[in-house]
Amino acid sequence: MKRMVFAIGGALALMMATAWAGESADERAALRQIVCANPANITQKLICETPDLRAMDDEMKEVLDKLMTSIPEDDERARADLVYSQQRFAHVRRLCQGNLKCLKRVYAGRLKTLRAKLAAR
Repeated sequence: MKRMVFAIGGALALMMATAWAGESADERAALRQIVCANPANITQKLICETPDLRAMDDEMKEVLDKLMTSIPEDDERARADLVYSQQRFAHVRRLCQGNLKCLKRVYAGRLKTLRAKLAAR
């Protein structure tokens, strides 16, 4: 059962990475953007209201765009891995349920990971 779930998750990540690769930079940014005029949940509201978190979220978007554009178009596995890891981050971020310390810790960890991946390219 775990293998089936992992295979389905991997297929979904691959489809999302392929879709991401086929869209313009503006479309990709819109897919990840938190709309502060109408936050979807308490976590998004807190990100919008907290300058430190907002700055971290903005930096993450920039680093993700750089990483995605640095991956060759034919390297679907690398694209899928990046999309999947970002999905995992989003899940963990939601688990913070509006806890500021938790959100800052989760964002700091994700940014550290993304910066290291970018530096290695």
